[in-house]
Amino acid sequence: MKKLLFFLSFIFLAILTDAQDKLPSFGKIDKTDLELKDCDFDPGAEAMVLIDAGDTYVRYLENVGWVSESSYRVRIKVFKEKGIPHAQIKLKFRSKNFLEQITNLKGISFNLDANGKIEETELEKKSIYEKVIDKEISEVSFAMPNVRVGTVFEYRYKRSRKTYSHIPTWNFQSRIPVKYSAYNLVVPEYFEFTTLTTIRQRENYQTTHSTEYGSWYILRNIPALKNEPFSSGIEQYLQRVEFKLSAINAPGYYEVIRTTWPKIIDELLASEYFGGELKKNIRGTKELDDRLILIQSGKEKIRTIYNYVQQQMQWNEEYSIASFDGIKKAWDKKKRFYC
Repeated sequence: MKKLLFFLSFIFLAILTDAQDKLPSFGKIDKTDLELKDCDFDPGAEAMVLIDAGDTYVRYLENVGWVSESSYRVRIKVFKEKGIPHAQIKLKFRSKNFLEQITNLKGISFNLDANGKIEETELEKKSIYEKVIDKEISEVSFAMPNVRVGTVFEYRYKRSRKTYSHIPTWNFQSRIPVKYSAYNLVVPEYFEFTTLTTIRQRENYQTTHSTEYGSWYILRNIPALKNEPFSSGIEQYLQRVEFKLSAINAPGYYEVIRTTWPKIIDELLASEYFGGELKKNIRGTKELDDRLILIQSGKEKIRTIYNYVQQQMQWNEEYSIASFDGIKKAWDKKKRFYC
C-alpha cells in the first residue's frame, strides 16, 4: 500500500510535467543547464533554483486516520563558491509519536568532466543522517556529493503527517533566485481551506483549479530575497501561498474553524505550549524584577522586559510562537529552541 501511495504521489508531479510545463524527469538533465554561467533574471547570484516542485494530498488511511502526504523535488545550479553550501540540506520534522516522517529521500549531482561529458554522482544512504533536536523535533541532514562551481544537483523526498488540518506554507521565493516553482494541493471537498497569497510578480503567477487534479500554484523567474538593513522578520516578505482550514463540511456535520480573533486567543491560552507557559516561573530574573519595581509606566515596563530578554537570549534563526522544550529550559540555555 505504501509503495502504491508513493507511486501515485509522484504521478502528480509527472502530470505537472505533461499538463503544465515540460520539466525534465528526476535524474535527467540537459547539458545546457550545466553550461549556465549566470542567472538571466537575477545576475550575479551565487546559485539558482532551477526547479522547486511539490504536492500535498490529504486522504484517509485505514488503521491510521487522516494524513497529509507531501512530495518535494528541488534542483539547484551552483554558480560561485559561495553557492556550494546550498548543497548542505537540513530537514526538520515533528518526530514525537511519529506525527511526521521523512522517507523516500534520493539525490543526485551532475557535473561536466574534462571532455564535456555529463557525470553523475548519487547520494548514498550512508551520507544521510538523522538526529533528535528536542522531545518534539528531529532532523534529517545530508550533503549532496561532488558539488563544485558549475554543478547541478537535485534531491526529492516525501513528508507524511498525521493530520488533515495543517497544510504547509509553500514558499515560491528563496535566498537565491528561483526559475520555476510549482505546488499542487489535493484535499477532499468537505475540508474548506482559505488561501492567503503574497505575490508581487502577478505577470509570472499562474493558478489552475480542478476537482480531478486539485489546485496548482505556479510562479516563474523569482529574484532572490536579500537581507535589507534595519529589516526584521525577512521571512515574512517571501512570496508564498498559505492555507488555513476554515470549515469542515462533511455529510451530517458542519464546523467553522477559527473564524474570530477571540477564538484564536482562547485556543492559544489553552495550549500547553503557549498559555500554559505563562503560568511558569523562570529562574535568575532578580535583576529584572528589581528594575520593574521602580517603573510605573506599563509601556516602559514592556520596553524594559523586551530589552532584557533581547540581551539574555540567543536567537536560533527559527520563527515560531512557542518552544516545545518549554520556556524554563529555553531560558536556562539562553537559546530559543526550534518549534
